[in-house]
Amino acid sequence: YFGVLQASISPCPSNCYPPPGGISAVNLVDRFYGAGISWKGYFENQNKVLGCDGTTHEPYEHEHNGFTAFQDIYTNTTRCLNTVLANPSSNSTCTVTDCALIKDLNSTSAPNFMWLTPNDCNNMHADPICTTKNGYNGCTTGDSSTCKMDGDNYLASLVPNILSSRTFTTTRAALFIVFDEGAGSGCPYNGSSEDCVYAVWAGPVAKTNFHSGTHYDGYSLTKTIEANWNLATMTSNDANASPMSEFFKSDFTLTTNPTSLTIQAGATANSTISLSSLLGFAGTVALTATSSPQGPGLSLNPASVTVPSGGTATSTISINPASWGNYTITVVGTGGTLSHNATISVIAQDFQITANQTVLRPNKGAAATSTITISPLNHFAGTVALIATGTTGLNTTITPSTINLGSGSATLTVASSAAGNYTAVVSATSGNLFHTVMVSVQVADFTVSTSQPSPARAGTTTSSNITIASINHFTGPASLSDTVPTGLTCTPITPNTISPAGTATIACTSTKAGNYPLTITATSGTLTHSTVLTFTFQDYTVTATSGQITSPVGTNATTTITAAGINGYNGNV
Repeated sequence: YFGVLQASISPCPSNCYPPPGGISAVNLVDRFYGAGISWKGYFENQNKVLGCDGTTHEPYEHEHNGFTAFQDIYTNTTRCLNTVLANPSSNSTCTVTDCALIKDLNSTSAPNFMWLTPNDCNNMHADPICTTKNGYNGCTTGDSSTCKMDGDNYLASLVPNILSSRTFTTTRAALFIVFDEGAGSGCPYNGSSEDCVYAVWAGPVAKTNFHSGTHYDGYSLTKTIEANWNLATMTSNDANASPMSEFFKSDFTLTTNPTSLTIQAGATANSTISLSSLLGFAGTVALTATSSPQGPGLSLNPASVTVPSGGTATSTISINPASWGNYTITVVGTGGTLSHNATISVIAQDFQITANQTVLRPNKGAAATSTITISPLNHFAGTVALIATGTTGLNTTITPSTINLGSGSATLTVASSAAGNYTAVVSATSGNLFHTVMVSVQVADFTVSTSQPSPARAGTTTSSNITIASINHFTGPASLSDTVPTGLTCTPITPNTISPAGTATIACTSTKAGNYPLTITATSGTLTHSTVLTFTFQDYTVTATSGQITSPVGTNATTTITAAGINGYNGNV
């Protein structure tokens, strides 16, 4: 038991049954951990469901649990948890022989290496405790027909469940069954006094109807395990032993490196496909690739490789996801009747750009802003560069111009000195990723105009209409004010605020003829427009050629009376 695990039977013969934890030598479990290979030992009737059982209590013998012999297993709680009870009490979840083993074999996470030791009733070794009265199979006398039948029955209830398990029907698996000791007579293969035991390989990788006359020993099993996983040997025993390769079908392995890729959507990443010959396989292997879900472009170069006996071949798969998402790429290699596959996990990342305001309506000369947000898709965490552009006549800025770690926001600021419709475009770039968002900009303005009042007599009142007109959806309000020249008196503008467009009125008077320029100013935010209208007031004068006339009574006297218009007055007097 421990001899297979350490490629040595030391400390035997002086102490063939070392105490639990009594061996400090390097063992297969050490090699497994170094290579990332999972393992588990299953033992019928050990006292612990999980953990190392270092005591013998029939029908369990700790001597048949080679793992407990090693110090770095028996004193290591984590490693001991990999030695488990093979045959828990029957219940709704345990209905078959050695259900702990069968359950693991049917899981998606079966250990790579699995060891099973039956109890002394099922292994035909026999023990007085194995009576049916105690609930066992009756194997109480070694080498009896009862024990042989019981052993056969045990294997008949176990082996079919192993060979039909998920592990044996979907993966490269092999079952090795061997007795721990024989009849004790000379071995017929080499005529020595060595003991001979029956051993058999079964499973999907084992040849059928094959037997060999080659002499193998326990170290050949160790060497076979090491050869399968390319593990370093431990002693000269396994170094000099021959692996039992002749029992297996020639095959090949297929692996990918790397097995996971994180790339930007639209980019291309590669993974190397490696194929290795096993047990003399030589031939052409055709490669195909699929994606789930569909989407990425897949290219194999080459799509067919020739694997030499004992050698390797490689191909490259190029993966180009057009859009973000998680994909599983399956590469299948088919050579004759053999087929193997490997998967590559692809995380395609991207980002999106949005604007919280897609339409801005600033007044002419004023600035307006929109918040630009970068949001990661599928854990994108790159750096995004931002550039803002606008159609002719529109000034644009973006602050900040760089977004780090895949998410954040920036402020787009736009302004124009002329009313009109414009478009601002914010472009976001990270590697080969490029996205844009457009913002419509409607720059508004207004005009102010007045009606020219008719000339009026000095001392009377005349009025004018003030009109505010919207340009490009101006929404106002516009406040009105006036600048009144000396000599002119005006009433307040009514109304003095217009939104968005409309008419107001102003009335003015002057006691003195003349032309009076009145400035009307309309203001909305930073927008200011003015117009000037002229109030014209007219009058006339009356004069005589003589200011005093003297004439005798009864006579006529004459003087000339002249009426003259002032500032264009032409009415009747």
